[in-house]
Amino acid sequence: MANFRVLDFRHRQLKLDTAQDVRDLFQDVVLAQVEVLRLSGNTIGAAAGQELGELIRKMPSLQVAHLSDIITSRSIEEVPPAISSICDALLTCPRLVELDLSDNAFGSRVAPALVPLLSGHTGIQVLKLNNNGLGPEGGRIVASALLDNARKAAKEFGPEGSKLRVVVCGRNRLEDGSAQLWGEVLAAHKNLQKVKMVNNGFREDGVLAVAKGLSNCHDLRHLSLRDSTAHNFDGTKSRRGWHVLADVIRRSTSLEYLDLSDTNLTAEGSSEIIESLSLTPHPDLEAILLENSDLNNSHYSRLRSILDTRLPALAVLDIALNEDLEEEEDGNHLKEIIEIIEERGGKVHIEEPSDEDDVQRDQIDKEREKKFVVFAEASWNLEGGDGAGIGESEDVDKLAEMMSGGLKI
Repeated sequence: MANFRVLDFRHRQLKLDTAQDVRDLFQDVVLAQVEVLRLSGNTIGAAAGQELGELIRKMPSLQVAHLSDIITSRSIEEVPPAISSICDALLTCPRLVELDLSDNAFGSRVAPALVPLLSGHTGIQVLKLNNNGLGPEGGRIVASALLDNARKAAKEFGPEGSKLRVVVCGRNRLEDGSAQLWGEVLAAHKNLQKVKMVNNGFREDGVLAVAKGLSNCHDLRHLSLRDSTAHNFDGTKSRRGWHVLADVIRRSTSLEYLDLSDTNLTAEGSSEIIESLSLTPHPDLEAILLENSDLNNSHYSRLRSILDTRLPALAVLDIALNEDLEEEEDGNHLKEIIEIIEERGGKVHIEEPSDEDDVQRDQIDKEREKKFVVFAEASWNLEGGDGAGIGESEDVDKLAEMMSGGLKI
């Protein structure tokens, strides 16, 4: 039997229906040595999920579990028991630090299957639940579990608090109905360094709740709330969504990445955000994304005035779908901004990014995550196949081919 630390079966389109299917896949593996398990892009039924859970329980060294997109084509009767078996088993892996369950259509019906793991495993540092169709009800279930996790971590680790560093929970229709609880989650896990909660249907009440929670995250490095709404009330309010976001930015002097594109900031809100950047230096802030934010020449003038003193590392500025992007008159501040950032080796986007740009950003995003996490051992590559591993050998390719065998998934 081979000694493999990395098991990589990503995107094989395997249809694992039975316990035997799973046993065949793992037949030459020393389970006790496995540190990284990548099964994304395959499909796992109830019986196979139960067997996989049994095998995971024999992986005490497991640190990384990439399990995105593993229930395609499965019926609603199959999904809860499969996910329960897998998640309950992961709870027994003491060294687990990274969990990715994205692109699985859980909905609120399957969310309870995640609760024991999310509430009970205080060692997880990276949690990705992107595009799971949770909705407000499922969002509340997950958020309540993470609140319990924070309470348990406080008892276990004392002043050190929660170990959770990265939360990615976008495209889930969380909406304002679960935003208050999510704000409490962010406040309770005060050591968070990356929060990516894009396209969740948050309106202004939701943004206010989330931003208030973020105000407690003292070491925030990466913030993305793209496709939320920081302004939708009529009438006057003393504190708008953008006011609280500006407070978060002002306090978060370790920020490296800020994405507030398509958050309906309005010209006034954009002024607040830029002013927050001017009040305290942000020496590590490399990327600011403010697409479709009603920016105009007055905003570019203010940005230019703080570029050298407050934003010395800024290398990516995305201001597509704003005003005054083509002006050429003397003293044009945008032109000066472009020249300065290009001299730094960076780029100013005044048109919507291409698919290639988006892919590149995603890759940079994944690379950044590595420095937020403390692994027991990390000579392997989270995204590639470096280190001793299985997944690219001819034998495994043949096995994958045999098991997918032309089946339509």
